[in-house]
Amino acid sequence: MTDHSDMAVFNKIVECGSMTRAGRELRMTPGAITKRINKLEQRLGVRLLNRTTRKVVPTQAGHEYYDKASSILRDINWLETSLSTLSENPRGLLKVTAPSLFGRKQLCPLIVNFRKKYGDVHIHLRLTDLDVDLVRDGFDLAVRNLPLSDTNLVMRKLVDDRQVVCGTPEYFARRGRPQTPADLLHHDCLLLRFPGSKQYRWHFVEDGRNTSLLVKGPIDSDSSEALYDWMMSGAGLSLRSTAEVADDLRAGRLEAVLTDTMRTDRAYNVLYPRREPSPQKVKIFIDFLFESIGRHPSWDADLGF
Repeated sequence: MTDHSDMAVFNKIVECGSMTRAGRELRMTPGAITKRINKLEQRLGVRLLNRTTRKVVPTQAGHEYYDKASSILRDINWLETSLSTLSENPRGLLKVTAPSLFGRKQLCPLIVNFRKKYGDVHIHLRLTDLDVDLVRDGFDLAVRNLPLSDTNLVMRKLVDDRQVVCGTPEYFARRGRPQTPADLLHHDCLLLRFPGSKQYRWHFVEDGRNTSLLVKGPIDSDSSEALYDWMMSGAGLSLRSTAEVADDLRAGRLEAVLTDTMRTDRAYNVLYPRREPSPQKVKIFIDFLFESIGRHPSWDADLGF
């Protein structure tokens, strides 16, 4: 009898192009991965992978097996998902990804509350400011404030993403406060870098028109956590979501500038793969997010702008 978990291991290797990377994602040792593939090839009586020191490449038989196995694994996943929706209590692994600072400030506390109510759901949270391929990497859903890059995903607006330029009182005492967006050209701007980005534009509204400013700064990072730490140390100004800095603004650790020029057309969205039926754990978690955050999130209360 064929073990479908061997299929899953083989397919993960093909998708990763590496046994080492597949092992990391499956949390298996290289020895265990090799043993599973050797067993599968012996059972089938055919070589599925050509191995080199750097990568593995499917043979012709491997390509055919991958295509058929992918279809079978999708059917198995559909069957298990269908049956899981019959249970009153959601259970199993839920994989979620979100921007790192937003996730730490807002999502982590909500996950603790969710687990108090649904203790049979195990949650894996990946915090990253880079785009994640939900289907390839096996994630159930993402919270993102970037444009939709994959039309195969369902997108639902979760909440408005109010943004603000802010810095510490010490920075403003030393460098002064910008009065217009153009004044930012004379300030140290802390910049969030995305793969392939060579320029950094911050977006504003001036005289009723959407504008953008090509900003520069002495340091940049692909991590919003790094930008936050630099900003809090007084190293420069950062364009941040109020969801990330509301507590600091209320406590006076940060101050906001140019608040009357900020765009209001951004949002945090929930993204998830199109599939029927949608797993119960995904539906319930999404509903929990909407109920917990609401249309007027608590982090925007009493900010004074």
